[in-house]
Amino acid sequence: MSSPLVSPEFANLYVGDTKDDDGQVIDSLVQEVDAPATPVTEAIDQSPLLAPIKYGRLLTGAVVLNSTDYVTPTMVLPPDENRIHLRIDGYSLAAAPAAKDYASFSDENGKAQSVSGGTRLRHGKGYTLDDYTGALWVMPGPITSDNFEITWEAITK
Repeated sequence: MSSPLVSPEFANLYVGDTKDDDGQVIDSLVQEVDAPATPVTEAIDQSPLLAPIKYGRLLTGAVVLNSTDYVTPTMVLPPDENRIHLRIDGYSLAAAPAAKDYASFSDENGKAQSVSGGTRLRHGKGYTLDDYTGALWVMPGPITSDNFEITWEAITK
C-alpha cells in the first residue's frame, strides 16, 4: 500500500490497520448452529396489582324556578348508576311564602309536569333519596307568588 503522504513530517504517521483481524474476531464470537435456539419460558409474577383508589364525587347545584321561564320540566340531574345519595330542598323567595308555593319533581319529565304525577316540594322542606340512580326533573308549581329555589346535593361512587 502506498501512502500519498510522503514527506519528513509524516514519516512516523501510522495510518490504517495493516493487519485487519476484525472478521476473525467477529466470527469467533458467533457460533453457527443448524437448530433454532431453545425457547426460554419464565413464570409471570401472579401477585395482584393494586387497584386504584376510587374517590366519591359530590355534585351540587341550584336552580331558581318561575312560572314564566320554566313552562316545561327541567332535568337537573341525569341518571347516574353510581349515585348513592341525593338530597333535594325547596325554598320560596316570596316575602311571605304561601302554602301554594311548591315545585314538582320526579324521575320523568311527564310526571313532573303532571299535577298528580310528581312529588310536591314545599317551601322549607326537603327529601333525602338514598340509592336513587334515576334522573331528577323539576318544574315550578302552577301558582307561585314568587320564584322558587331548588337546591340539590348528590354523592356518587
